[in-house]
Amino acid sequence: MPGRTIKMLAVAVPAAVALAGCGGGPVRTGSAAIVGDHRITISTLGQAVEDWEREFRADPRANQLRSMNPPPADTDVQNALFGLVQIRLTDEAARRAGLRVSDGQVDMALNSLNRDPRRGPASSFARARGLPARYARDLARQAVIVGEVLRRNGDDGTGFRTLVSQTAQSLGVRINPRYGTFDPDRLVFGPVRTTLSSPGSGVG
Repeated sequence: MPGRTIKMLAVAVPAAVALAGCGGGPVRTGSAAIVGDHRITISTLGQAVEDWEREFRADPRANQLRSMNPPPADTDVQNALFGLVQIRLTDEAARRAGLRVSDGQVDMALNSLNRDPRRGPASSFARARGLPARYARDLARQAVIVGEVLRRNGDDGTGFRTLVSQTAQSLGVRINPRYGTFDPDRLVFGPVRTTLSSPGSGVG
């Protein structure tokens, strides 16, 4: 099961958060995105991108994985932000569905990914998805959650996308317009708008 869920994560999550659509709203100054009561700051996003760029350049395997399964966005900043939003949405979706993910399950998923000759190791998998290696454990936890939802529903990922979509609609995910827009109904991100919000809009 861990190998299958890692494969499903590589397909279902980027597919659920693809480029297109519209939406979004004002966010607090200094925020890149707000997912429920969780704030992803611009500084957190910037550090993630800076670390990812350094690590990705030195990781040929990550480059190979990325070429085989390109991330959904056109820019490195958007890909990193989308990944961080996905992590928060998946965690909250699991909580609302009553899914309990143990450290042991995450360890098993990490070990499976590290041994997987097609999608591993875990550090390279994370970098291929646009995040630095320190987020590999978060992605492994996502894989466990996807696997549990698949086990419950016996589907090809539709149940997982529906669960995350319902969570996104309920939370009211907000993206700083400088990074794009978000449609919680379809779980899609849109491109950056040509006109940025004014200084008084509360976005920064």
